[in-house]
Amino acid sequence: MKLLLSLILSFVFLMWFFASVIGMVYVSRSAELSWLIPVILGQVFLVIGTAGLIVMLRAKKKGLWIDIIAMLAGAIIVAFPLVYHYGSTKTRDTVSSLVPFLIGGGMLLIGGCGTAAEYLSLKRSALKYATPIEGECVEHRTRPGSGGAVLVSPVYEVIIDGERLRLDKQSFSNVATPQIGEKRTLYIDEHDLSSYYEPIRDKRSGVIVYVITVCFMAAGVLTLIMSAVK
Repeated sequence: MKLLLSLILSFVFLMWFFASVIGMVYVSRSAELSWLIPVILGQVFLVIGTAGLIVMLRAKKKGLWIDIIAMLAGAIIVAFPLVYHYGSTKTRDTVSSLVPFLIGGGMLLIGGCGTAAEYLSLKRSALKYATPIEGECVEHRTRPGSGGAVLVSPVYEVIIDGERLRLDKQSFSNVATPQIGEKRTLYIDEHDLSSYYEPIRDKRSGVIVYVITVCFMAAGVLTLIMSAVK
C-alpha cells in the first residue's frame, strides 16, 4: 500500500513539475501573460520547499531552515506579481517602494533564523548524544550534489554491549569525510541509534552553514542601509 501511494505521489509530482515548465514556456511567448512567469516559478519553490520540510520533519532531521527559505522565497515570488498586476496604481507604487526593505529584511531574517537553527541543532545533538564510543568508517554511501560534486554519508561500525552494529544517519556532504578504516569518536544515545553526533564532521559542516547565513545577514543589512540612504 505504501509503495503504491509512493508511486502515485511520484507520478503526480512529475506531472505537476512538467506542467509548470510547460506553463512557463507558454506564458513567456505572450507579452500579456509574461507576468505569470515568476508566479509559476514561485509556486515551484513553494511546493518543493513544503515537500522537503514535511520529509525532514518526518525523518526528524536538521537543516529545516533550507526548506523554510525555499517556502518563503516561493511565497514572496508568487505574491508580488499578483499584487502588482491586480493592484491599483497606489498599491503598485507602495509595493515598489517597499521591495528593497522587504528584500533586505527577508535576507536578514533568513540569515538570523538559519544561524539560530544551526546553533540550536548542534547544541541539542551535543546534549542528546552524550555517550562516547569509538566508530570505524566501513563504507561511504554517496549521492550526486550540485556542480558534479559527490556527497558522502559515512557508515560507522561500533561495538555496543558486545554486539557489532552499523550507524548511518544519512547525512550527505563532502566536508571532513573520514577515510575507509579511519576511527573516530562518536557520541550516541543508547536508546536511539538512528543518529549520532560526530564532532569533527558536524562542527565543520556547521561552520559552512554559519558562513552562508552570516553572508545572508550582511547582505540584508547592507540592502537596508542602502535603501534607507536613498
